[in-house]
Amino acid sequence: MEQESWRVADAWLVKEARAYSDLPPPILAEVAFGGRSNVGKSSLINALIGRKLMRTSASPGATRGLIYVRVRLKETLKQNVAEMGFVDLPGYGFAKRSKAERLSWGAMVENYIAYRVSLRALVVLIDIRRGVEEDDEQLFDFLNFHQKALVVVLTKADKVSARERERLIAGTRKRLDAIEKRTNRQIEVVPTSAKTGEGIEALWKAIRRHSNIGLACGSGLADFKALG
Repeated sequence: MEQESWRVADAWLVKEARAYSDLPPPILAEVAFGGRSNVGKSSLINALIGRKLMRTSASPGATRGLIYVRVRLKETLKQNVAEMGFVDLPGYGFAKRSKAERLSWGAMVENYIAYRVSLRALVVLIDIRRGVEEDDEQLFDFLNFHQKALVVVLTKADKVSARERERLIAGTRKRLDAIEKRTNRQIEVVPTSAKTGEGIEALWKAIRRHSNIGLACGSGLADFKALG
């Protein structure tokens, strides 16, 4: 999937956990995907794994649990294989579910971020046309409090012109610079398009780096194994 010889060999849905305690054991490194409802999480995950595994919906709020996907990566040059987890979190900012249901989602996601020992980074998706909103910034603060790595992905980059894109990215970067100054933590930004494939390789590099897969210093027994 990447120019550095790593590609997705397989990916499969393990389960949709309706409670934090229902998740699989935290054996493999995990990267989670969060963002506002209808921001394009399922489409982005499908683009990353190169197959239509995640169900996409035009109706916001379709994800109602923690959807755990197992991904197998293969390095073609050295014939190594690594496995990791992708976790799709319920979207926020969607008011048409019951208040009780939305509160239960919030508690579930908060527990996952705070206590999941295998969580290596959270990829937060933001519609490039909307920029950083209050809900996003609250999530950034929560991640910072729990010292979790953050990657910001700007989705739907193909929906705007080149000139408009530059303006929108600059506006988002300015907002993130202020957050960086306040939290004293750098925020990586990757513009993407699930439709054209833009940014997918760059995002994979960030995911692999945070998951410690394919690095010269080694990957850790839980994340990396050689094919026998």
